Amino acid sequence: MTPETPGDACIPPAETFPPRLGLIINPIAGMGGSVGLHGTDGGTYIEAARLGATPIAGKRAVRALGVLEGSVPELDLLTASGTMGEDAALASESPGKGGDPLLQ
Repeated sequence: MTPETPGDACIPPAETFPPRLGLIINPIAGMGGSVGLHGTDGGTYIEAARLGATPIAGKRAVRALGVLEGSVPELDLLTASGTMGEDAALASESPGKGGDPLLQ
């Protein structure tokens, strides 16, 4: 069998492994906009929190992972620790689907 492109030679057929998803969450993403600020770069996230903003990226990731669980039952999820992914994976019960949920 001849690969279509040179890169195809190193990619095994999809049926030989479960789909793998790398998840990295920016835990302060979206905080600035919720209180009328333009992003959370630099120390702006501190001002956003002072104005009442709360982190929303993790909750959105939990919802997205819930959708994936229903459609991709053998998902191999790789993620960073804590609020950068692990917390959302544990909340959605994704670690039980596939391999190790953490990149350590």
